[in-house]
Amino acid sequence: MPPTFAKRFEYPEQQSIWRDVIDVCRDAREFIFLGYSLPPDDFLTRAAIRSALSETSFTDLRCLVVGKTPDVLANAQTVFRGGLSHRRNFLQFTFGSDDASLARQIRTRLPLARIEP
Repeated sequence: MPPTFAKRFEYPEQQSIWRDVIDVCRDAREFIFLGYSLPPDDFLTRAAIRSALSETSFTDLRCLVVGKTPDVLANAQTVFRGGLSHRRNFLQFTFGSDDASLARQIRTRLPLARIEP
């Protein structure tokens, strides 16, 4: 579903899926964004993530943004209230490359990718 301001749900299943997304985000303690820049107009995704932030302390959360360049971190900063840093929360990776180590890199980096209050 494209990241737009007003998502239109043509089918009841889409509404159900987004309710599930919000529920999952509310209980999530780890967020990994793979090449997704979390654009400002994606209000529904941002609301789902914010529901998790309102339910728990930041020190219990981890966020890792994976992308080719660190500019993908900027939009996530606005959702995570500026609690992300390039050093802790960004993993540089070029999708489509022959590098098969992404899963290992994420497992290594995610425990360190805390969100600062």
